[in-house]
Amino acid sequence: VALASFARVAELAVVDLETPPVAELLSCLSNREEVAVLMGQPGRRYRIGMRGFHAAATTIQSAWRMWTWVKRYRRRRTQHYAAVRIQVCWSMHLLRSRTRQKIVGLHRRLEDGWLQGMAEFVSEWEELRRGPRTVIHLPSLSLPQAHAASVPYYACAQNVQFGGRIADLRDPDVHVIYISPFPMDPAVVQYYVKLLESCGVPEVERRLAVVHPENHSG
Repeated sequence: VALASFARVAELAVVDLETPPVAELLSCLSNREEVAVLMGQPGRRYRIGMRGFHAAATTIQSAWRMWTWVKRYRRRRTQHYAAVRIQVCWSMHLLRSRTRQKIVGLHRRLEDGWLQGMAEFVSEWEELRRGPRTVIHLPSLSLPQAHAASVPYYACAQNVQFGGRIADLRDPDVHVIYISPFPMDPAVVQYYVKLLESCGVPEVERRLAVVHPENHSG
């Protein structure tokens, strides 16, 4: 039983408080220590008549609704994450497929253009070879880059093609521009020039140009 002090209640009523705190309400009781102990017992408010029964029912319903909605939220969140993952994977698949198709189409167009150019060159070669022309030779062993990096003296191996190319100078209407991967020794060039001149090839030095890249690696 709570024993109230009416004088204290009257004092509290004068104060403009919409909802007095629990400590102020307890100060109106003469046996506030006993009441505070009872108020501190768990579930005490559910044991007071029909109001306690309704309070307990309301708490149970609230907890049940909260648990139900949390369960639904977790399920929907899992479904959402799964749907987003599927959409991302499908979008990436479509993007890769379209990119692959574009690359294949580009390679096909480049190959068709190269084949057409070679066909025109072959058809016109007989006419071209009867007139003055300049042959530009860029030596290459046509090896994959990974393989070429492991070949010793790769640049020197490419320059072996020099001797075969300058043999085209036997035709007096031909000029040769040879692009060496590195500066060639002038003595080597002169050796081939003298060799051709000794075979009766005219004006070899005038019709032969040996160049190299400025940024060659030694």
